[in-house]
Order: sequence, then structure tokens, then C-alpha cells
Amino acid sequence: MTTLIFYYITFAAQIENKEAENKQININTMERNFLEQMLKSGQPVLPAAEQGTTNGEEVKLQQSFANNNIMSGKELIKNEIKDLPMLVEDLIPKGTLGCLFGSSSIGKSTMARQLLIATALDMDFLSKKVFNQDRRNCVYISSEDGVKAMSVGIKKQATAMGLTDEQVESLDNTLFMPCPDNLQVLLPSLMNDLNPVLVVVDVFLDTIANKSTDIYNAANMRREMQIYSDFAEKYDCTFLLIHHSKKGADNTITKNSALGSVGMEQKMRFVLQLTENEKDPAVKYLSLVKNNYSEFQHQSLSLEFKNMLFTATSTEFINSKSLNSNKVSNAEIMHIGAVIADLREQGKTWEEVATKTGLSERVAHRRLKSYNELKGGKENEQK
Repeated sequence: MTTLIFYYITFAAQIENKEAENKQININTMERNFLEQMLKSGQPVLPAAEQGTTNGEEVKLQQSFANNNIMSGKELIKNEIKDLPMLVEDLIPKGTLGCLFGSSSIGKSTMARQLLIATALDMDFLSKKVFNQDRRNCVYISSEDGVKAMSVGIKKQATAMGLTDEQVESLDNTLFMPCPDNLQVLLPSLMNDLNPVLVVVDVFLDTIANKSTDIYNAANMRREMQIYSDFAEKYDCTFLLIHHSKKGADNTITKNSALGSVGMEQKMRFVLQLTENEKDPAVKYLSLVKNNYSEFQHQSLSLEFKNMLFTATSTEFINSKSLNSNKVSNAEIMHIGAVIADLREQGKTWEEVATKTGLSERVAHRRLKSYNELKGGKENEQK
């Protein structure tokens, strides 16, 4: 659709607007002030029109009571809500903030695009049902890949997913765009115009306006998360932030392996971690290291990753603790590391090493690094 095709051009123009650059967005600020005023007075505040004002935002806030966004304990108990709506069965709650994190090049962006396509086309995701009957617009914001890179990647995924021409045409309800500067200021326009059910931000750290922000400061990270949490709640839209693992914790399944302060995951309703089988890199694991609304918290799905497509090898979850205990032993590292070191000394490329050992290039790098660390040396580690 035309709106989606030209949206990034509009965003670029808005960035140049000095008023937009200086505008600080906090969706709930007026709502909190409004509620505080009501609590202090002991009675509902009159609508803005009755106060003699014409502030449209205040009128909208008054409507929050009528829309049941603020309820008494009695109303919370007696309403018709039985379960939290899910975007993806057992995995992702609808209208919430969460993240997908993992090591570099493990396939986070590929998985996020697969989720977005499944959501937009009402397809299953990893053999789990996607629930989005009310709307299907989706947005993918990338700070790492430009249009060319995204185009190459999604073409391969469309082929791997077996999309028909009709389904490809239906992806007109999705928007893939490079991440603009000051994204948080421009998000309200995007949300109002497109009303998406899913927004993927890849990667989150690049969207922080103040680049000197200490990501290990809990208050800083909670403040950043609050912005996206507010948007998720206000627009009933799932925000999925793509994030990185801490160095050295790539394959340890726990929410504490995510880079930065715990203040980040504390504000999120779900956290997914993508790891791989250390003995067979084609086998990946998607773990629910945090999910406040799922009975499968601390459990994992076993996946196969082939030709840019993630496929669940079983619909059953497995205990994540068993995966953490299934690590490559030091003896195995010393054996395969010696083989890799010898191949490198022979002048073999990493591609040739991968072919000889049956490992991916990334895992071969990691095995050699672990081998040298066990030996107390760093030789052969350079590319």
C-alpha cells in the first residue's frame, strides 16, 4: 500500500523538523498527572471541555475511564477477561513488550522476520498458532540492514517458507524500514497511521537517543523500556526488541545472559533466548527465559535451522536446565580444537575448516578460542 511504501520518506522529513527533534515522548505522563489530580481531589476531574479548555489530549484521557483502562478492584474481578490474549500460542502475549536475544549471527533477525511474515499472513510460527484475526499490519525496523540486505534475506525466507504469489501480494500489509534517528519521537505517527499488531526493533540498543546512556544502569534501562511498554499498552501492539547476549554467555540459557542491566528484562513481559546445540549448530533452541503469562516459562523448543528457515522438531517443550547441562566437555574441546588448530596451520580457510570438521564457521571459531584458552595460549585464533 502507498502509505507503507512512502512512510520512511515521511519519517526522514520529520527528523529534520526541529520541533520533532526536541519533543520528549512519554505517553503516560498526562495520564498519571490526571489520576493524581483525581486522587488528591477525591472525585473525578471534569472533562476538559467543562473546565473551559480545548486540550484534545485531556479529552482523550477522560475517555480512558469510559474505555475501562482504569478500573476498581471489583471491576477487575467481575469483568469478562479470563485469559491474556496471545499473539503466538504459548510463546508471545499480545500487546506487550518483550525481546529476543542471542549471540551474533545465530539467526535472531531471520527468526524475527519469520515471525513477522507468519503474523502478517496468519500462518503458524514454529508449529504454534498465531492469533491476530483483528488486524495484521506489521512493522520491521532495522538499524543493521539496509533495504538491499533486507530484500535479499526476505526473498530467501519467502522461498523457504513456500509462499505463494498470492501470499507475497498480501505482504503489502507489512513495512520494512531502516531505523531513523530519534525513532521514539516518530513512533506515535507510525502507530496511529498503521495500527500494527507487531513491531520488531532490530536492534534495540541502536534506538537509544542518548548514545552515552549506561546500559548497565537499571534506572536508565527501565526508563528506555517504559517508552516501548507505553506504546505496547496504548496501541495493543506487541513490541519485540532484538538484543545481544553478554560476551562469554552466548549459550548459557538464562535471562541473565542478556547484555546490559536487569532493568531491561524487569520491564518486559516476555524474554526469548536463541541458542544452539554445541555439538550440532544446525539445532537451535528457543527458550522462554521469562514469560509472565505462560506455563512454559524456563522451557525450550528444539528447532532445526536450514536454508533461512526455523522449523520446530517437536511441538513439545523441554526443560531448559537439561540443555544447560548438555555442554561440550573440555576433553572434546581439546580434541576438536587441536584438529582446527592443525588445519589453520596448514593454511586452510575457515570455510574449509568447517567442511572438514562438520561445524559451522562460527562454532569452529569458538572451539579454537576455547581450545587456546584451555591451553593458556592465543595462537591460531586470528582470522
